[in-house]
Amino acid sequence: MVAVSGAGATVSDWLTAKQAAAYAKCGVQSIYNGVKRKRLRAARMNGTGQLRFLAEWIDAWLIADASFVEINPQTPGVGRQH
Repeated sequence: MVAVSGAGATVSDWLTAKQAAAYAKCGVQSIYNGVKRKRLRAARMNGTGQLRFLAEWIDAWLIADASFVEINPQTPGVGRQH
């Protein structure tokens, strides 16, 4: 593997938009929308304009955009804390 200068990542660590969508279990359009809204970090390849992603960027995006869902408020220990 070839290290990417200064980034601490290797070439194989970078994901395409399609791979990022598979990793996040969402559609490719959701990936592009996240980038467009500046909620998902991406790197643009010189010359081609293609986007690349690191898994930790996708994880951070998913966590930041997650919302609390109250499944069943009657279940002890599950749902909203009172």
